[in-house]
Amino acid sequence: MDPGGLFCNIKECRKPISGRAWATVCSHVVCHSCGSKTLDKIPTSCPACDTLLKKQFEVLNLDLDPSDELKSMILAGLRPETILEIAHRGMSFWTYQNCMNRLFDEATIQARIEKNEIIKKNYQDLDQREWDLKSKLENQMQNINKLKKQVNDLNEILAETESQHEKLQATNEDYRRKLVHIVAGKRSSDLNATFDYGTFRK
Repeated sequence: MDPGGLFCNIKECRKPISGRAWATVCSHVVCHSCGSKTLDKIPTSCPACDTLLKKQFEVLNLDLDPSDELKSMILAGLRPETILEIAHRGMSFWTYQNCMNRLFDEATIQARIEKNEIIKKNYQDLDQREWDLKSKLENQMQNINKLKKQVNDLNEILAETESQHEKLQATNEDYRRKLVHIVAGKRSSDLNATFDYGTFRK
C-alpha cells in the first residue's frame, strides 16, 4: 500500500482511490464504485461506520485531481481565516485517513502473525502426532517381532513334539509287532503241547 495515498474505507474493498471519490462528514472516503451504490442519494448511511447522512454537504462526490482552474477559483474571495480553517479541516481529514491506513495495516499484519502462529502450532501438533504415531508404530513392530518369535518357538516345539510323537508311534508299532509275534509263538507252542499230549494218551 502507498503510505501517502487514500484507500476505500470499506473493509471488503480497500482498493487505492484515484480520480473521483466520495467523502463523508464522518471523515470517511469511499471509492467511486462503492460510493455510487449507497451515497448517491440523501438521506443515507456511511458504508464505513453507518453514520446517518441527511444534509446536503455531509457527503460529497469529489474530484481528487482537480484542474488548475478549479484550484484557482475554489477558494477565491474567501477570508484568510476561512481558507486556513478549510485547509486545517482538509489536513485533519488526510491525517485521519493516514492514521486509519496505518491501523488497518497493523491489524492486517497482526492478523497474519496470529494466522502464522496458528499454522505454526498446527504444524507442531502434527509433528508431535507424527512422532507419537512413529513411536506407537515402533512399539507395535516390537510387539509383532515378539509375537513372531513366540510363534517360531511354538512351531519348533510343535515340530519337536510331532517328531517325538512319530518316534513313539514307531516304537509302539515295534512293540505291538513283537507282542503279536510272542503271542502267536505261545499259541503255537500250546497247540503243539496239546497235540503231543493227546497222541500220548492214545
